Amino acid sequence: MNSHYISLDLGNKFSVAAAPRENGVDILQSETFERLIPSVLGFTDRRLHFGQMAADYQNQNLDGTITNTKSLIGLKWDSENRKKFEKTITYKLVQIENGFTGVAIPFDGSTITFRPAQLVAFIIKLLLRNKDTRRMKLLFVTEPFWGDIERKIILAGADIAGFKVQSMVNSTTASVVKFCHEHPKFIPEDPKESQTICFVDFGDSSITITIAEITKGSIKILNHVFEENLGGRDFTLLFTDYLIEKAEEKYHLNFNEIDTRSIQRFKRAAEKIKCALSVNKSMKFEVPSIGEKDISIIVQRTDFETAVSPLLKTLDAIAREAKRNNPNISFIEFYGGASRPPCVKEIFQKVFECDVRQSLNADECIVAGAAHFSVSKDLIVTDITCYPTYITYKLPSDAMFNDILFKSGTKYGEKKSIVVCTVGDVTIYGNNGDIMKISFEQKEVTKIKLDFEINECGIIELVSTTSQVSGQPIKYNVMVHDKLSSDQIDAFRLLMTEIELRNEEGVLSERLKGELEVALMNVEGGKVKEWFEENEGYLMSSFQYQDALNELSGKKSNAKQEEFRTKIDKIMGKISKLDDQKTRALLYDIIKKTEAHAIL
Repeated sequence: MNSHYISLDLGNKFSVAAAPRENGVDILQSETFERLIPSVLGFTDRRLHFGQMAADYQNQNLDGTITNTKSLIGLKWDSENRKKFEKTITYKLVQIENGFTGVAIPFDGSTITFRPAQLVAFIIKLLLRNKDTRRMKLLFVTEPFWGDIERKIILAGADIAGFKVQSMVNSTTASVVKFCHEHPKFIPEDPKESQTICFVDFGDSSITITIAEITKGSIKILNHVFEENLGGRDFTLLFTDYLIEKAEEKYHLNFNEIDTRSIQRFKRAAEKIKCALSVNKSMKFEVPSIGEKDISIIVQRTDFETAVSPLLKTLDAIAREAKRNNPNISFIEFYGGASRPPCVKEIFQKVFECDVRQSLNADECIVAGAAHFSVSKDLIVTDITCYPTYITYKLPSDAMFNDILFKSGTKYGEKKSIVVCTVGDVTIYGNNGDIMKISFEQKEVTKIKLDFEINECGIIELVSTTSQVSGQPIKYNVMVHDKLSSDQIDAFRLLMTEIELRNEEGVLSERLKGELEVALMNVEGGKVKEWFEENEGYLMSSFQYQDALNELSGKKSNAKQEEFRTKIDKIMGKISKLDDQKTRALLYDIIKKTEAHAIL
């Protein structure tokens, strides 16, 4: 049987997966039949919650609930973006190696630092749990403005989760594909004619404007214009500040003295009324029990527009930049969660002087387009890069040579050869730092031809190195920036397995606790009932509940304990093979604590 594709769209707020079928696309649903899964991970001592359940428990688990994972990908520690992002979350950020940002989460009495790639791995694995993954190939939706570093984080996350990413497709490009499938009437019948359409993806964390030229059988991306740090959450932040100011004024509150959980409730209410004002001109903003006051304020749509006016000016500038080199736009297709406020669409309509449409499903069009893209044989799609990449090395004269390797707007699949003359390292770098460092085994100065290619994932690859003198291949080593070692990946996989095992134990404990509670209603219980009542406020191990049930029924069984010990032994055996002593010690400690939770 042939392999099948699953397209994944990891959004800042929601994640969604889809699979192509004969006459369309199936959106994969969660166990609770959700199509849009909140991109939220909730770590506790005994459980890992994901999706809606993690979001529901956020107020009880502020420092262990990870939201906005997408914004962590490629986030530099020493950046204004990190400082700005930190204001929107409740968990702790930490600096990891190479100047990027990770997450510190309390875990069973200690703190574990997660890289963005590990968080991506958890989301991929949990999003696809209970799915048949034996022949699965992933097509991952990426942001057009992501460079090599961000794309490699996605690849590493998939690797940790045990999946292979077959290809990547840019989000707006996927939406163009979906548009062509859904609205074939806009595709000219004559292959010599074309239609130029502006696609605007305005999401929670960023905005991307893509100009696409559509002809029969082909999509050509002409331009990507973007602001990667302007999204719906920025509108929410400014609007929340406005509402806080009004609440402080009306109720004489000081929000610096309000507890974090109440602040989170206030922010969620602000998000809801922001969305409601897209369809209503006036709404009542109500939040109970904020500093012992019940907040109730009448808010007009014009109040929202005034509060976010600085962002509307930025949007206007971005729209004008997109139009500058693309004056002949037929119409604009708008989508994304932040595209709903009328004032946003009005800006684009005024700048481009054409109609604004919203015919696509704002939440699912990207992943559905990616699913179509994965199996499309009759459609040629030409995408482009958003950033230039550079090459630098030391000349024999000791002077440094710098030049553009691939310019911005280079087509995917493009190849380029460049001749260098050096005995030192050759460095390739992009918008977010070094991409790769190439070193040669020979130490004599000679001319070497380097062949590069931008692959189907939008990542630069070194294809070959050849001596210009002899025509023979030159031996070389490539150090890819921030690439995880096989030992690190093994360690991360083991940690993931341990957390899954802990989660499995927690789920079983909750089920057996319920069974024991029901059983105690029908029998005297004796010591078992006394033990249960003493510990009713806690979640004990599944083995303790099972032993209690066995005692009530007069049965004894150690099958589950033996099964658990077998799993522990297998994991301990894998840990012993790791080279990193520090990682080994950490994992041994976690495993032993898990074993103690479950068996003692």
